[in-house]
Amino acid sequence: MPEAIEIRCLRAGLRSAAIAAVTLAMTTVAQAETTVRVGKVGTDFTFYPADFGMENGIFQKHGIELDIYEIGGAQIVQTMVTGNADIGLMGGTQLAYIANGVPISAVGALSNSPYGFVLIAPSASDVHSAADLKGGTISISRPKSLTEWVASNVAISQGWPVSDLSFVGVGGDAERVAATVTGEADAALVSIEVARPLVEKGDMRIVASFGELIPDFHNQIIFAANDFIEKQPEALRSFLTAWYETVQYMRDHRDEVVSAYAKDMQISEEDAAYVYDALMATDYMSLDGRFNETAIKLMDEMFVQYGQTEKPFPSDQYTNEQYLPNAM
Repeated sequence: MPEAIEIRCLRAGLRSAAIAAVTLAMTTVAQAETTVRVGKVGTDFTFYPADFGMENGIFQKHGIELDIYEIGGAQIVQTMVTGNADIGLMGGTQLAYIANGVPISAVGALSNSPYGFVLIAPSASDVHSAADLKGGTISISRPKSLTEWVASNVAISQGWPVSDLSFVGVGGDAERVAATVTGEADAALVSIEVARPLVEKGDMRIVASFGELIPDFHNQIIFAANDFIEKQPEALRSFLTAWYETVQYMRDHRDEVVSAYAKDMQISEEDAAYVYDALMATDYMSLDGRFNETAIKLMDEMFVQYGQTEKPFPSDQYTNEQYLPNAM
């Protein structure tokens, strides 16, 4: 082949490669151009798929960029209603807002039975199991809260009336633990992340896992603002697809996730592994987002019991599964 022809071919090849590279770059930018604003209520492992999925490009692969921030559940609802947040990763009890007419929807189950909650008691105490708490006191966040309802299942599991237990609302996990040290409470309901180091040091023992006591429940739920659903349905669908793909990836890659979670949370890999095994080895993290109808009805009864709603609300009006992966 003459040299001039070779040069022209080379130039043409380089131009084609350059065009392909630019096209790929433009496609990548286009795929990641939709920003979804996500509020989450904490840094617990339950919400970690948002961070892990972003760090590993799973959301970007589906054309989604997440703007993540952490605030309280009521604040997230407010920001969703005012158009300043699209998605809320919140406790299942936020379903009560839907029954009260707030324009948000439950679009996917985030977690199921509450394996993230455990009951701990001082190692030096006489409380070794739930059966030892009859007539005792459990420290919770506040009266008529999710933590009170969860804790009340200690009595139900033992066949006692709930009145056989007392509850003291003291605030966050640290305050609940402190209440058991001062004698204000016999046991504390805390997250498994908080319980782990206390048990390891020998200060506390786990006396009950609420995931075993409450089989039908949605501890956390993915909510979406109705305005976001109406205006960006495909962005919601892409978000949910990426979310559950991330959860499946995390389930299949234990060591990678444990290492990343330990680094991001600045905890030991042993503590991260403990949390991972407690939650991912069970059905705690939903893999498909489908709602448990029995759980929704149970939660609706709880809302009426605690005065969060005036009357029962149709369970099928709480949830919207049409944007989940493989939804019919």
